Amino acid sequence: MMRGINKQNVFEEDNDRYFFLEVLKKVKEINCFDLYCYCLMNNHKSGKKS
Repeated sequence: MMRGINKQNVFEEDNDRYFFLEVLKKVKEINCFDLYCYCLMNNHKSGKKS
């Protein structure tokens, strides 16, 4: 999980979220790992393997 410092927003606008998802997609393809779920929120993001 990653969280904004002092609960500040990690994503300022929707384009920030889209960019993060594109980077995540590329990293996943390069490193060949399973991603079971994720949640993007304003001040933190977390992933959990079920």
